[in-house]
Amino acid sequence: MPTATVRDGPIHYEMEGAAGDPLVLVHGTWVDHTTWGAVVPLLSPSFRLLTYDLRGHGRSRRGFGPHPVEDHVRDLEALLVATDHFPAHVVGNSLGGTVAVRLAAERPDLFRSLVVHDPPMLGLLDSGPTADLTAVTEAMDGIAEVAGSGDLRGAAQRFVDLVGRGASPWSRLPPALQEMYVANAACWLEEYEDSRSASVDLDRIAEFDPPAFLTTGETSPLFFDLILERLRSRLPNARKVVLPGAGHVPHLTHPGLFVGVLAGFLLERTVPPH
Repeated sequence: MPTATVRDGPIHYEMEGAAGDPLVLVHGTWVDHTTWGAVVPLLSPSFRLLTYDLRGHGRSRRGFGPHPVEDHVRDLEALLVATDHFPAHVVGNSLGGTVAVRLAAERPDLFRSLVVHDPPMLGLLDSGPTADLTAVTEAMDGIAEVAGSGDLRGAAQRFVDLVGRGASPWSRLPPALQEMYVANAACWLEEYEDSRSASVDLDRIAEFDPPAFLTTGETSPLFFDLILERLRSRLPNARKVVLPGAGHVPHLTHPGLFVGVLAGFLLERTVPPH
């Protein structure tokens, strides 16, 4: 299996497709790169597609420094350079969206475009409309307390039910995916407790000129839409789309819809071969 040695150790990655623009998919916390499995075969005919395991997740089993999310940003930067996979369309889901936004603010030269779905950047809502922010923060703090007590399964179940809304989405997850959430619960706790994880320098992201595509699900919790509005107000070349019927992980629940919307945006920006 391919690995790239970046910074202080190996990062596991997969490369699919031989033609088209570079595209990288950045997964969220609790999971690993295999959760992109339903969309990879739909995207790889049109793009040179890279997926990888974030540090501490899947096969990239390395520890964090004092700021885990900063580790993820630096790892993505180094991986794109090490694999000569830039400038790329960078697509991030959940925490992967946070990582992508933070790198975009620092290294716009690595991007052809930026696509994020439901980044949990709660720090952007401090001065904005926060209808359900207090309840969400209390719920997330409660999940962190459960994880910190050692009940990783209980923490994973509470998280899935929170972001899934409705009647126990956890019980409808395949057992293998439940186990993936449990296996990554300790990583989530470190990432959640990172004081730098929930925001971005808005002045710097306002200088990001490549196209940006911001998506949320129709059934995603409201605070994600508020976060995206905050980002959209600062990004000079951004548009936002709500995916009908979808939620926090559309690549798992609605892969055809997600790829259709995503490919429509990306293919408009494909660089023709010379």
